[in-house]
Amino acid sequence: MSATKDVLLAGRFRVKAVSQPRAGRAKTPSRLVQKGFDLVTDRPVIIKWVPKVGQNVSDDSFRMWQESLRHEGEVTALISQKDHPGIVHLVANDEREPLVVLELIEGKTLRQCLDEVGPLSPRIAIELVDQACSGLEVVHEADFVHRDLKPTNLMVDLVAIQLTIIDFSISQPAPQRQSADDLCATQGSEQPGDTTYWSPEQLALKKPVTTASDIYQLGLVFTEMLAGHPLERRQLAKELPQEAKHLELLLNLMLHDLPGGRLTATEVRQHLALAQRRLPVAA
Repeated sequence: MSATKDVLLAGRFRVKAVSQPRAGRAKTPSRLVQKGFDLVTDRPVIIKWVPKVGQNVSDDSFRMWQESLRHEGEVTALISQKDHPGIVHLVANDEREPLVVLELIEGKTLRQCLDEVGPLSPRIAIELVDQACSGLEVVHEADFVHRDLKPTNLMVDLVAIQLTIIDFSISQPAPQRQSADDLCATQGSEQPGDTTYWSPEQLALKKPVTTASDIYQLGLVFTEMLAGHPLERRQLAKELPQEAKHLELLLNLMLHDLPGGRLTATEVRQHLALAQRRLPVAA
């Protein structure tokens, strides 16, 4: 068996080649997410790309992945201009390949952290959610909705207590910026993403998804940090850990059934600052 060779993408990014299907075997076009190396900056990076070799480039799935990468690259490039430490930065975006190259974030996904250590202390959870809201302030000020906030899309370093929002592949312009095509794409049809963290309006499909949807999703993630699994509003009173009871009002506001009843990212941060001061000094 021959060794796996490297592939050079866009003239500067080195990545391992992937094995191709045997002749005669169909292969469903797919997007790859791999660790690579930037020969220009001499740094490791994350590369999202769609190999053309061995794939049916006329397949609708292939074109779908191409469009997804184009979209993610454009949105990440726009938001990266703010140079916020809590949002993944775009290194390069080349539609000809097509590929999206992102900075390599140190740490693990929040999903991996929770699976390894279980629920987090209120102090750590509050700090991480505050950082997530700080990042969302930038996203929302740019008039975008992330739409897929979940533990696998949050990179976390529990030693440094740092959080980074990643994966803008299914983000959408906020309603005030949406064109008729955008609205058609987000209403009345199935939306991608993990339904575990969907807001009520996302589950309803025909209702517009706004920045308030991100707050709802983050609220569910917040409860999972504290309790070990996502909690709905009706579960908070009974299942929220005792040491996190002072966060119940805030969580109720983040998880309000109606988008208009939820807080903004800035308002959540204000509540978190008050909650942080209520924690015992030794917590």
